[in-house]
Amino acid sequence: MPNTTEVFQQSPIQQSDPQSGQQSDSQQSDAEKKAEALRLREERAADAAIAMQEYEEEKAKMLENTQRLRALRLAREAEEKRLKSEKAPKLLSRKAKAPKAS
Repeated sequence: MPNTTEVFQQSPIQQSDPQSGQQSDSQQSDAEKKAEALRLREERAADAAIAMQEYEEEKAKMLENTQRLRALRLAREAEEKRLKSEKAPKLLSRKAKAPKAS
């Protein structure tokens, strides 16, 4: 069993060295900056995926609505054309109007 004083002594790696402390701090801050940048990139990518999904859903809804409205318009135009042809008097051709006198 190790002596308790040995356990609480700092290892050579843990001892503070003014020069190595500055380097490890800058390395740590670089690592933190890289980790933060990576997190932000992943967050933006997730936001972009959500935004694209919402865009595609809106596009599909608009296309569906456009198709529905077009079908209604074509049906209305066909009905108007049918009613117009029923109401319009049958015009006689010129031959039928004026028989030739011979």
